[in-house]
Amino acid sequence: MINKESKKAAEIIRQSDRIIFGKFFYPLKSTEKEYENVIKHLKESKFPECYVQKRYNGEYIQVHKSRDTIKIFNSEGIDIVDKIPKISKEFSDIGIKEAIFEANLELWLDGKCQDNITTKKWFKDSFEESNLIAHIFDILWVPEKEDIHNLPYKERYKTLYELDIKQSEMSVPNFDKGHLNFAPTAFLASERDINKSIDSFFESAPQSGIILKLASMKYHFNGNSNEMFEIRSKEAIKDFNFVLQHHFWKNKTSHYDLLIDCNESELLHYILERNPLEESEVTFTEKTLKDKSWMQRGKIVESIEPKTPGNNTDNIKAWIGIVDSGKVSISEGKEFNFNGKLLKGVWKVSKESEDATLCTFKKD
Repeated sequence: MINKESKKAAEIIRQSDRIIFGKFFYPLKSTEKEYENVIKHLKESKFPECYVQKRYNGEYIQVHKSRDTIKIFNSEGIDIVDKIPKISKEFSDIGIKEAIFEANLELWLDGKCQDNITTKKWFKDSFEESNLIAHIFDILWVPEKEDIHNLPYKERYKTLYELDIKQSEMSVPNFDKGHLNFAPTAFLASERDINKSIDSFFESAPQSGIILKLASMKYHFNGNSNEMFEIRSKEAIKDFNFVLQHHFWKNKTSHYDLLIDCNESELLHYILERNPLEESEVTFTEKTLKDKSWMQRGKIVESIEPKTPGNNTDNIKAWIGIVDSGKVSISEGKEFNFNGKLLKGVWKVSKESEDATLCTFKKD
């Protein structure tokens, strides 16, 4: 939810198509695509010039810096400059009188990049900013020309590159060099360039994917760009049907069944301890289910008698009802992208070891 005052300013900027220095504007979002579809699009377009960068985790920030003032808006349009004084000072010290930068704040603990949920929680709690790194990936305002959002990305990137930011680390940041990192970028102009460069971006930790930008890409304030693509993996992603059922008993015991129809002979069955519509992290047990008719059960809440499939109690009645349904895409790296009526977004599976019976779903 965007701050009321910032939303008002963002609407004025969107309608006028002109940035107001010191005021929050709607960030341009990438369009999520499968790797093969993007490569096909580039081939059909005879490989236009483009740039590839890592897809960063963490918190989006928008930095408005002048000689004597600085504002740092988060994705909700709230100025967080007082929360990150060290990072604010480093932005102020960049050798340009006036600028607007876009960056992502990542949280690193014990040499590992933390996921979005942990990072957002870190901001809500009291935190130490020494664990944060700001990956700078775009510039939209310079002293001579002021608002440059209408320039092609190729020109904006050149301006950013010439600022000579101290570090440009692909993976683990070097905090001895500060908390700013110029997002590593590769220029691509042919299929050979893509084959040569793109794997290093996919494989560097954390393996969160890439952002591919056409050199001609211009910035706008109307949502997603059709010239900037988010690719989470090179692996093929398939769509399957899913249902989320609430499974409960007369004695108030309950869990949630996530059923995914992704195999010819059986359903993938996740028994969730809590409701994923209300939680961002849920523990579950993974099983399979031979009877595919369970995908249809619970369209209207129905009872399940004791000692029957779905209710192994001796004498306690159970009920089941569908909470949500839709499509889910699953990558080979165990990322689930749900597109239900209520359950949406990317969830990642993790478990402590290959033999662990309990796993965890975390919303990205």
